Amino acid sequence: MNNEECESNNLNQLNDNLVELENKRIKYRFLQETCKIAKKLPDGNEKIEEFILIMIEQKKEGKVRRKPHPLSEFLIEFKNHGISEYDIGTLKLKAAFIVKFLNFTFIANENNIDDVMDLTFEHATNYLNNYSYSGVQKETVERCENVLKDLYYFLAKRNVLKNITLDDFDTSTVEWNGYIKIVIHSPFRNAHYPRKTNKKSYLTKKISI
Repeated sequence: MNNEECESNNLNQLNDNLVELENKRIKYRFLQETCKIAKKLPDGNEKIEEFILIMIEQKKEGKVRRKPHPLSEFLIEFKNHGISEYDIGTLKLKAAFIVKFLNFTFIANENNIDDVMDLTFEHATNYLNNYSYSGVQKETVERCENVLKDLYYFLAKRNVLKNITLDDFDTSTVEWNGYIKIVIHSPFRNAHYPRKTNKKSYLTKKISI
């Protein structure tokens, strides 16, 4: 479905197609897709807008199906708020970090969790430490940590996480372009960063999507 128009003409209709994780006897993986939606303008014309969705692909009895995962709302929110700094390229990068984290946490690693609501800070810390030994640069791990931090905060605001609330985050305020901005500090306190010239460890698991 990459770069093809979605059947829905309204973002709200995406909610009808959301799917949660099913039991692990069904093979599945997370991935991202670009969705184009025709938006009706007041003058009667249509405007095509692009959105990045986090998808779950499930294989059962030889059949493959893909549906948007509820975590897509994290990316859609930026578009709805009209934040110009989050262009499609930036959202694709955010989605890529999230998809790799989800595939590692729910599939590649044996965490014995079946639902996003069971995520803890330790799951993200474990992933970041593993990611640090996969040969990536320190700045890449820091960008990934920032995305996961925002994702966890987003989920905590909506009371999705069973073991984490907003009280578990440290925040501060700064003035930015005349506005007061809330800065969310990383809750992943035991995350390690690679050296700038990092060689892949033989002891680390392979991260795949």
